[in-house]
Amino acid sequence: MPKGPSKNFRKTFHKPYDDDDAVPTSLTAIKKRLRDTERSLKHDKASAKVRLESERSLKALQMHLTDKQMNEIEKKFALKYRMVKFFERQKVLRKIKRAEKRVEDASSDTERYAEQATLDELKVDLNYILHFPKTEKYVSLFPKFNADNPQSSARRIAIRGKIREAMRNGVLEEGVIEREFREQKKQMITSRMHAKANRGTAKKRERNDDNEQEGEGEENRRRPTKPKVAKDAFFMGDSEDD
Repeated sequence: MPKGPSKNFRKTFHKPYDDDDAVPTSLTAIKKRLRDTERSLKHDKASAKVRLESERSLKALQMHLTDKQMNEIEKKFALKYRMVKFFERQKVLRKIKRAEKRVEDASSDTERYAEQATLDELKVDLNYILHFPKTEKYVSLFPKFNADNPQSSARRIAIRGKIREAMRNGVLEEGVIEREFREQKKQMITSRMHAKANRGTAKKRERNDDNEQEGEGEENRRRPTKPKVAKDAFFMGDSEDD
């Protein structure tokens, strides 16, 4: 007689998989879900409702992927440039302390104005270090190598200009510069993502066209041909009978 289920036996029922219930967290999982969603949209037999849901899911996944990539970039640069920023911040703070002392000890208004201008620029340097866009490669204020690199110099001047303007307008602490550069980086990543998807669609269309042409060629080769009639021999036979 067969034995029944043991007391410890427990039958479990797995909940059907639902895209909305399980939002992927890792980059690999997000990219896989994105590919699956793009693949489902390429099927022509999908209903209008399914296509609409897939398109909404695709947009949400693209935004989720972009945000995840942005966070990964920020973590990478924060770790990479942590020590560089630390030493430069200490150096600028020492300069600020000396500049403040010179402003206090100035013997004339002209000297005081000049020292105050130097102090203001040092404060710009400090905020440059503290508020440098987290999504960008840090451009050192005191580079040890390639100090005359024109591209790095132009980048440094441009970001210092934005820092100075934000300080003047009193919006530096609101994170205006960080949001501006983050949005630019996000748009760049999104554009690359769309370009890659368009290239994939174009390649698939080319493959489909090639397959159709090969199919037509194979069909023509298999199509039976009518036997050719030797017209010259036919007329020659008639002339001999005459």
